[in-house]
Amino acid sequence: MIPSRGFSLIELVMVIIVLGIISVYAMPRMGSLNAYSLQRSAQDLVEAVRYTQTMSMNHSGDPLFQIALTGNGFTVYQDLDGDNSFDAPGEQVTNPIDGSGSYTENAGEWAGVSFTQTGSISFDSRGMPSCVVNYAPCSTPSNADVAITLTMGTENLSVTIETYTGYARIN
Repeated sequence: MIPSRGFSLIELVMVIIVLGIISVYAMPRMGSLNAYSLQRSAQDLVEAVRYTQTMSMNHSGDPLFQIALTGNGFTVYQDLDGDNSFDAPGEQVTNPIDGSGSYTENAGEWAGVSFTQTGSISFDSRGMPSCVVNYAPCSTPSNADVAITLTMGTENLSVTIETYTGYARIN
């Protein structure tokens, strides 16, 4: 008789059961889906802030670029007519990633994400942030960093924009 070269059905079922038991204990320790989505949204916000700052420095602060924070997302604008106001949608910046539409985010990973405060942050030719539309953490004159808190369910995450350098980071 030829010896068998494989696994029996019982061995395969036992392996599946053991993997199922391990996954039940491992899933809560892996973090929630909300935490991942919130981290991804915070990273999107940091990238948008850095893009807005870079564009302002590249254009020597004129025309002005700003990022507007709404209750559940952001939009990047450019002051094309020089009146220091941002007339949506004509002054929305094209999405630098795919070149289509406006550089805005309020869907996808951002579903369920909200800010504790809303307002707009613009940058001068040196990359220093200034806030408009009563954004309290960045009111002039203030030497405080801008703190933006993102919330999704019970999870919170903070993005900080430094006062003098405009450097954005996730805390």
